[in-house]
Amino acid sequence: MNLNYTINNQFMMFENIMTDPAHVACVSRTEMESIPDADVNEFSRKFGIESEAFSWIKDYLAGDNSREVKVPLIYPVTVQVEPNSNGTVTRSICAIISKFNNKVPTEMENHLRIIELAKPTNPRVQLSTVGINERYVRFYEGGDNDFTYRFHAKALMDSLVEEELYQEVDLHRYFIDITKEDQAFRYTIGFNKLPSSF
Repeated sequence: MNLNYTINNQFMMFENIMTDPAHVACVSRTEMESIPDADVNEFSRKFGIESEAFSWIKDYLAGDNSREVKVPLIYPVTVQVEPNSNGTVTRSICAIISKFNNKVPTEMENHLRIIELAKPTNPRVQLSTVGINERYVRFYEGGDNDFTYRFHAKALMDSLVEEELYQEVDLHRYFIDITKEDQAFRYTIGFNKLPSSF
C-alpha cells in the first residue's frame, strides 16, 4: 500500500491525518450541479479514474510531455469537489508526479523545482504543487458513485460540526482520495483543516 499521509488522531467517526507535499498533474471540469442517483455509477467515468480527464493525465505520465519521460502513477489519485455559488460544481482530478521534502516551503519548491518537471503537451493538464495539509477524513470501501461520495462527505461534515471542529475546517471543498490495494479500490473522503493564524 502506498500511503500519502500520516495519521494524527482517531475520532469515533473520522481520523485526522497529514498529507504529504507533492507535485501533481491535474485536470479541472466545471458543470451544472445535479442531484445524484444512488443507483447510477457514472462518477468514475465522468470525473474519476475512468474519465477522459484522467486519460489525459495518464497520457502525460506515459510520456506525452515536453521531455517524453515516463512518470509512474503514484496513489492516491485525488478528486477535489468544490460547489460554486452560481449553481455549478468544479471537480479537479489530480495524480502525484513527485513528492518532495516537507522542510522546503511549498512556494519555494514550486518556484525552483518547476524547471525540472516535464511540461504537459496537453494544455488541459496543469501542474501544481501542494504542501502538507492537515485533513479530517473517513475511509470506506465499496461503491464509487457521486451519491456515495456525497453521503460520506455529509456524514463527515456532520461529525465535524458535532465535534465542534467546523470552524477550523475548510467546508468549501472536499477531497476524494482513491487508493488501489490488491486490485481493489479504497476511498478516503476528507476536508482540509484551515491554516492556523498567529
